[in-house]
Amino acid sequence: MPPAVDQPDFRPPSAEQVRRHLDDHPPGGPSRALLWLPLVGLGLLVGVLLSGAGPLSALVPWLLLGTMLAVNALRARWMRELEARCQQAQELLMNKQHARALRLAWRLIPRTQSLPHLHARATVVMAHSLDQVLASDAAIVVYDFLVQRMADDHPAVTQFRARRAVAQFLCDRLLDGDVSIRRLRADVNESTHPAALAAIRLAELLQRVRTHHFADALEVEPGLLQDLRPLGLEAGYGYGLIALCHVKQLGAADPALAARHASLARKWWADATLLLPASVLTRRLPELAQVQPSLATASPQTL
Repeated sequence: MPPAVDQPDFRPPSAEQVRRHLDDHPPGGPSRALLWLPLVGLGLLVGVLLSGAGPLSALVPWLLLGTMLAVNALRARWMRELEARCQQAQELLMNKQHARALRLAWRLIPRTQSLPHLHARATVVMAHSLDQVLASDAAIVVYDFLVQRMADDHPAVTQFRARRAVAQFLCDRLLDGDVSIRRLRADVNESTHPAALAAIRLAELLQRVRTHHFADALEVEPGLLQDLRPLGLEAGYGYGLIALCHVKQLGAADPALAARHASLARKWWADATLLLPASVLTRRLPELAQVQPSLATASPQTL
């Protein structure tokens, strides 16, 4: 388990730790004992009623019925508590408290094994949290775990696969990322969710930047503002990457062309930092650290 989030030496779990944790606590249905308990209780109740013998025969059915009701009430309370904890983990993730969300999701996964829908929610929170704390290798393990347990036509599958591709590029697994993108392109159709399409577009853009095809990346610039919008604040990463691609063109021999690239780089960087602080952008994508200095030191003719 990751160390407490209030410790300064907090480190996310490794990919192997995450894989072992998920393998040890896979989702499943309720235990057989829990499924058979109502039937056993009902059988005992019917048996006592049919026997009609003994001075306690009138009391025993009420005791059995009360016990069954109490067990059901305790189970309902336990489920409500887990539901509330899963909701808390999602809220922590939405509020950018990624380390706390990760720790809570880690603890919830063993407790929600018998409740697959809550187990899935906790696992999704863990995947996104690992992604945001830059544990890309571990995040890939969780995305694989989710995809393998979902139907191919599930609306979230393509989005998880796209996020896995982004994570692969973030940890420089370029070949794996390229294979993932090829498969994603084959899966895209008119029913693909806009958030999944946006994640694919971000993965494609990151692929071109990480392989130093900056000019090729600018080919996706038209419409990018709208294409990435379903990502919400995370669209800022895509806008920052396009700004970087324009910065890479500042050395153009044509002064007018260089000036245009500088203007567009400034525009895209302003859009990116409007969504996310520059420190957040450069923390996840270190190559973006050269955007501001390059614009600041560009010759007056290009500004």
